[in-house]
Amino acid sequence: MVSTQTATLALDYVKTIGVTTNNMGRGFINPYDVALSKDGRIFVLNHCDSARRALIRVGIMNWDEDYLGEFGNGAGSGDGQFILPVAMAFDSQERLYITDEQNHRITLFDVAGNFLSKWGVLGSGDGELNGTGIETPMTVTLRFRLLKGANIPELRFTTPAGKKLTVTDTAGYFVTTAHGPDLFTNAQKAARYMIDHLVDTYDMTREQAYCLCGAAVDLKISEIVDAPNFIVSAYLPLSIFVKPKARASRAAKRLPTKAKPKPKSNARSKKMKAKR
Repeated sequence: MVSTQTATLALDYVKTIGVTTNNMGRGFINPYDVALSKDGRIFVLNHCDSARRALIRVGIMNWDEDYLGEFGNGAGSGDGQFILPVAMAFDSQERLYITDEQNHRITLFDVAGNFLSKWGVLGSGDGELNGTGIETPMTVTLRFRLLKGANIPELRFTTPAGKKLTVTDTAGYFVTTAHGPDLFTNAQKAARYMIDHLVDTYDMTREQAYCLCGAAVDLKISEIVDAPNFIVSAYLPLSIFVKPKARASRAAKRLPTKAKPKPKSNARSKKMKAKR
């Protein structure tokens, strides 16, 4: 007999914050996301509709609904501007990250609303953004190879050649991964797994493997949505390794054979016999 239990969550209504406005200043226009600073201030992302793009901004208020300020330079692609902002979040250093689907970038502000930096361009490669990620059911075919006696603590895989991920990818990648709630720890573990692989596979010292990782291995955040199971991957381009030269015996077989010398013509001897 199988029994099931359903968890319930009781929510109590406290209050509604904000008013609608068609101007800058106090109030919201299509509020899309909210973030809280450490001192309790409420940052509200005003998404705005197409008719009021010039009013796109981040408004700041407190729990008592006091208007504390705003920042953002309206619609556009310049520093501090947005076209289609959809989400924002603070990091541990009180820096505010705001995503923009139309500009395909992330803009960074300090807690006072000062523009710090931005990054991202349209595309699907490294450092490129392309709108919002979409979750969808799909079928994937995988091929596994059993390595007897191998000590593999976490997932490893090899990408096929010709599937470009960066400009160095001409022979595919060998990839080690590490998962956990802390991205920095995951990056350390993924790099250590790669060092283990280089020592075991290429007969390197750990010092040599460490230096090679610093020069050639790329660390990528592969998954950050399914908290706390964040994944960091270390990508090693296989094209940096020189292929072993063919054995001399095989090479000798491929060398062209020398042509045999043609026999000397005996036409002169035939003429001498005819004269006799």
